Amino acid sequence: LSMVKLINADEKTLRDVYRLPAAVVERLQETFRALGVEKGIKRDELHAMGRYTFQDFEGFRNQEF
Repeated sequence: LSMVKLINADEKTLRDVYRLPAAVVERLQETFRALGVEKGIKRDELHAMGRYTFQDFEGFRNQEF
């Protein structure tokens, strides 16, 4: 799952296809909004921003909801 696919996926896809709990989906969306990352972003645009990588979101993996 690429960062761009994660950002651009709708809530239903995140829950049903990628099997993310609703609380995680909500936190991811809040984080993307806070970082100014909008849906519809392309991979090269995300790379041009430079600072957004999976490491930025690593904390979600170990968080309990």
